[in-house]
Amino acid sequence: MHYRIEDLYFFTATCKKWIPLLWDDRYKQMLLDSLNYFVNNGTCAVYGFVVMPNHFHIVMRIKKERKIYFQKNFLMFTSQRILRDMKAKNSPLLERIKSTQADRKYHFWKRNANWIRIPVRDVVHQKLHYIHKNPLQDHWKLSKTQESYPMSSALSYKLGKSQFEFLELYDE
Repeated sequence: MHYRIEDLYFFTATCKKWIPLLWDDRYKQMLLDSLNYFVNNGTCAVYGFVVMPNHFHIVMRIKKERKIYFQKNFLMFTSQRILRDMKAKNSPLLERIKSTQADRKYHFWKRNANWIRIPVRDVVHQKLHYIHKNPLQDHWKLSKTQESYPMSSALSYKLGKSQFEFLELYDE
């Protein structure tokens, strides 16, 4: 791998009011498809991820000056795709995310996504461990093992081979 440790980040975005807008696996897949696009266009590299019903985490490499570009465009593109589907299906969740702002009808993501710079390589492993355990938390219980949760990089790490086109396994 050819990167600087200071370009590694732990990125978290949360749905408005922690509403489980990503509960549907199709919406999780839309998020992963968007991530694939941003990796393929050279905006970032992804070393680990988990998509939960109301938030997601990514361990990624991105240059500091590209963070805002990624955040704005990734979140906007992803929310527009999901909202389009929610509107077509007349989802009752739409009522819960109506916006009070004049420039939009709905507000999908909570403001101020969280960026944590990963200062040392040991923290990469800590963050990967954290995100892979996320679906097993008592309040979620989304799978019996971290590797059996399909919207995560855990199985890829167990197998030592990426199961996703956009995922690059972290290797010191």
